[in-house]
Amino acid sequence: IGILLAIENALLLLSGPLWAWIADRFTCYKQLVSGSTLALAAALFWLAQSETLADFLIYVAARGLFFTAMTSTMTALAMSNLSSRSPGRGFGGYRAFGSIGFMAGSFVFPLIFSRIDHILIAGACLLPFSLLFVAQLDDPPERTKNKTSRKPEAIPTAAWLFLGAHFIICITEPGNLGFLNDYLNELGGSPKLIGWFSGITGLIALISLPLTGRWVDARGVRWVLILGFLSQIIRPLIVSTISAPNWLWVSHLCH
Repeated sequence: IGILLAIENALLLLSGPLWAWIADRFTCYKQLVSGSTLALAAALFWLAQSETLADFLIYVAARGLFFTAMTSTMTALAMSNLSSRSPGRGFGGYRAFGSIGFMAGSFVFPLIFSRIDHILIAGACLLPFSLLFVAQLDDPPERTKNKTSRKPEAIPTAAWLFLGAHFIICITEPGNLGFLNDYLNELGGSPKLIGWFSGITGLIALISLPLTGRWVDARGVRWVLILGFLSQIIRPLIVSTISAPNWLWVSHLCH
């Protein structure tokens, strides 16, 4: 599991800047979102048939290559279509709808389907329908090229500090999420309990994102980030002190 996660994240690291450059260079945000959505739907269908390590490696490679093209580009596309007067509230609402979908899938699919491969196939069939909504959006305006500039501007020191903080936060992500379901299974949790706990993260995000979005508009983003960083510190400490599977959901309060 660790090796597969590492390969996926290595490809995410490489593909993210590439898709971002292509999107900016050719102003093809909608095309990238559409193409990567179809590719990920095919990857889910492949995962449903996977049985060997090679099969899982192919899925991980596909997800690593195309996931950032869908999610990161979609975020940029969403921000360009939201009101510039209240970007925090708009982004909170945008993410809240994602949380509703995640929560619904985590709760409902295990109730409808008893097998994981059937859940994956259902997701593969539903994913392309999102393009009906993407088609209604406008691409960000094409950026004007500054021909007089001979070299790119230096990245500000504050940006490097933020990237350093983000790097440290991401180191903790596998412990908070990547291995949590495996730990829950090791403690005796059922697949339905795992799905329910995953749905709780969507519920927490559904409640917190609109609130923090308004907070960003009213007070600025700094205190929201500080609160998020503190929550990321507390979360694995909570997990490490709980040995009863039914109570691991408490760590998701930090989500």
